[in-house]
Amino acid sequence: MESIVSGAANKVVEYTFGVIKRGFCYIIYVDSNVQNLKMQVQKLIDARASVQQDVYKAQRNAEEIFHHVNRWLTEVNEKIAEQAATQSKEDEEKATKKCFVGLFPNLKSRYQLSKKAEEEAQAIIQLLGEGKFEKVSYSVAPEGIVIKGYKAFESRTSAMEGIMEALRESSVRIVGVHGMAGVGKTTLAKEVASKVREEHLFDEVAMAMVSHNPVIRQIQGEIADMLGLKFDVETDSGRAMQLRQRLKNGKRILIILDDLWQKLDLEAVGISFDNEAAQKSSTAGCKILLTSRGLDVLRLMDAERSFEVKILSQEESMILFAKIVGDAVGKSDDYQRVADELVKKCAGLPVAILAIANTLKTRDLYFWEDALRQLQRSIPSNIKGLQDNVYSTIELSYRWLSNEEEQSVFLLCGLHPQGFDILVSDLLQYSIGLDLLEGINTVEEARKRIDVLVHELKASSLLLEGKGYKWVKMHDLIRDVSLSIASKDKRMLVIEDESRMKELLKKGKLNDCTAISLPYSNIHELSGVECSKLELLMLLNEDSSFQISDTFFEGMNELKVLNVTGI
Repeated sequence: MESIVSGAANKVVEYTFGVIKRGFCYIIYVDSNVQNLKMQVQKLIDARASVQQDVYKAQRNAEEIFHHVNRWLTEVNEKIAEQAATQSKEDEEKATKKCFVGLFPNLKSRYQLSKKAEEEAQAIIQLLGEGKFEKVSYSVAPEGIVIKGYKAFESRTSAMEGIMEALRESSVRIVGVHGMAGVGKTTLAKEVASKVREEHLFDEVAMAMVSHNPVIRQIQGEIADMLGLKFDVETDSGRAMQLRQRLKNGKRILIILDDLWQKLDLEAVGISFDNEAAQKSSTAGCKILLTSRGLDVLRLMDAERSFEVKILSQEESMILFAKIVGDAVGKSDDYQRVADELVKKCAGLPVAILAIANTLKTRDLYFWEDALRQLQRSIPSNIKGLQDNVYSTIELSYRWLSNEEEQSVFLLCGLHPQGFDILVSDLLQYSIGLDLLEGINTVEEARKRIDVLVHELKASSLLLEGKGYKWVKMHDLIRDVSLSIASKDKRMLVIEDESRMKELLKKGKLNDCTAISLPYSNIHELSGVECSKLELLMLLNEDSSFQISDTFFEGMNELKVLNVTGI
């Protein structure tokens, strides 16, 4: 019995001694604990600054911040504010005051201050550990494909209804839309994207531009962006595998491939059909909507249903024209007469109607009459597949731009690959390098001027919205006209294949060029080119075998801007 009592007494003594020992340690090491707390607070401030920098960078890239990162920042802000509000200095002074007529230190205050400092330091150390983030953000898939000002004309209604019905059929996997350039295929495809979302026919919709010279990596990237997929491999085949896996996640996905000119290898992109998924649901897996100028291309792609987008009737064309110019058409019979003739020149193509209408919407009658007179006297364009009247209406919109700066930016946009998004910052660099902007002294002034010029070109329907506020696009028909004007007026050329390059070299056509663009062409080597007047050279290439000879740039004494992308 005595041994039991003795053992219990020893434990009580040990516990009591431990408590007293810790208490004395708090009193003895108060200064050390307070200094450690200050050091941990500074570490926390530094860690917060680092995380906030990553957060700001992510937000500039339109990425979403993880919830746990925001929560951590909130807790850290509260902790730092709490420490700042604490009157540490006053506490220390209070702790060093004497009690018992100043003969002894205030042990209670020192104990409490030291203990609190240690507890706060431990809490901050825990926050520091939680703040070691590998990533602070994630990319957000776009909510949908934006479409502005869609008008459901009767000539489009039957095509729209047919497309929607085909997409509802479980056995149909590929649907095609065809029609001439500028007739509105892309606009219709975007409206389909909007409708299938409204009707919950598909869980996700992604859209990519294919264009005349398809770049697999670009197509993959556009689809991935719309689906919120981040590639972590470099090769096209590796990206195709990741995209293929993403499309097999059990969701109903519609892929829109816009502006096909030839057969596209879907497997190379990463698009394939999962028959097993298709059996589980009438719309499970992936379906494809294609747009092309030619029905033959849709047949090569094994489209099971194809629908034609026809030109607008004269009545529909007038409705669209009047929508842009407002009440002007109804001002007088003269306005009505000229408007009828102008619209006829547009050949039922919305892109041409929008261009000429936006050019004339704030002009008086004599401007309208002068525009009609110019169109009637216009010279044939000789652009394959483009009606002369349509070319003339778009060219007139270019000629009537308010200044040479707008015209220059318009022509620069045409040098970019067909269907690609164009970075506004690239246009800024070209304009500065080529000294196109008058009265500009700083980069910030130049940036604001470019924003204004781009806005005006959009308002004239010569440029389109890109995938975000940093980008713009150019309709392929508008681009055809832009390239024709650039070639004739400014000696600016786009060369998209090796045979064309050899032909131009043989005829000496490059000698007087002021700008040359090689947009992802099949040219594998550059040599033997004499361009003494060249000011702008755009080399856009992702071919690892692409070679530039050591003497290629010799003689290019006037070269001001060089864009080397992907080389």
